[in-house]
Amino acid sequence: MKLHSIQLSDNHNQKGFGSTRVLKNTVNQLAHNNKYSLNEPNSRFIKNSIAELGNSTGKKVVEFLVSVAEKLKYSTNIKLTDNPINDWKTIILDTAEKVLLKTPSADYKGFSEKIQKLRENKDLNKTEKEILNLRDNLIEAVNIRQIKKETVGGIKDFKRNLDYFIVSSETTLEHKKYVLERLNYLMSDDYKINEQLKAQIKNICPILIKGALIC
Repeated sequence: MKLHSIQLSDNHNQKGFGSTRVLKNTVNQLAHNNKYSLNEPNSRFIKNSIAELGNSTGKKVVEFLVSVAEKLKYSTNIKLTDNPINDWKTIILDTAEKVLLKTPSADYKGFSEKIQKLRENKDLNKTEKEILNLRDNLIEAVNIRQIKKETVGGIKDFKRNLDYFIVSSETTLEHKKYVLERLNYLMSDDYKINEQLKAQIKNICPILIKGALIC
């Protein structure tokens, strides 16, 4: 099983941080199924770029922010125990409204209604429903009773770690689905392993989830 590595945006190396093009390229990462997760420096860079766009005016900026909010890949409507570090949808839509108020020539009513509709959309899409099914299957397959006896490395917090991974704002929905599919395969009878190691399989999954959060 291969987990995609984390990488920083190339925008860190570009000159003219304040230019609209660089700001948009940075924020636009959130609208793509990138093969990397967002670490803390990259997330902060994206938040700063959104804030910089919020200081500007113009219909094109509002259109861009609304477009990113519509295509978000690093956000989910799944609600579990913990909240994500960054609520990208709220951050982006709040900024879009801020710019809209400073842009009299824009179609205020049209954009305002679109923003409100995006805020109110709480429906789970196909991928989110599949992720929840994979989560339930994984919890059922893991020896929760045995895991709770563990005291090393946070393994006993498997369910909480799993849930945070699912709602996290650092990883795309598609990547989460991929990871959970591979873990479900690892726990299934289809996965062939040395008989001597078979008894340890149920403890491997929590370790991998913990590792994914550390990454």
